[in-house]
Amino acid sequence: MSPRLVNPSIASGVNMGGDIEVMPQIKDEHRPDPYRFRLGIMPDDELNQLRRRHKTGKSLEKYHRKQNELIASLLKSMDEHTEEARIDEEASRFAIRIAVWASLIANFSLCALQLYAAISSGSLSLIATGIDAVFDFGSNLFLYFMHKQAMKMDVNKWPVGGARLETIGNIIYGGVVPSC
Repeated sequence: MSPRLVNPSIASGVNMGGDIEVMPQIKDEHRPDPYRFRLGIMPDDELNQLRRRHKTGKSLEKYHRKQNELIASLLKSMDEHTEEARIDEEASRFAIRIAVWASLIANFSLCALQLYAAISSGSLSLIATGIDAVFDFGSNLFLYFMHKQAMKMDVNKWPVGGARLETIGNIIYGGVVPSC
């Protein structure tokens, strides 16, 4: 018994040699919706009517707005999702860079102060905390270096990219820090 095709319009694109993911993007109302999600979208006038209900109207309206957003997200193409992810990454990149550099500077300052206090006082507990601060700063530098190396890796040579290199760095960091 041969398997039955559920949606022949999609299957015909594949049989004709066309790749569905490569086909040109079309408007939302003409985009394929094999599960008929678009029928579940509640229009704004109905949402406003829900909101006017006495007790549960506001929560029902909030629920249906979230459902509309979810349906819209399901109906988006991968290109649209990729573009949104790229925009979000670019927006948060500067804040992350500031946080990383602030952490490095703070750890270096703390390391220098603790080493100065340890050397000037000769206290064994201050020496121990100074050494711990040196390892904290060193581990931050190591993880930063591993991240930079992972970004430079050739995707053609290493298809996974630098994700494994960052994982190896985190495992080494997880082994070195507790030993301090």
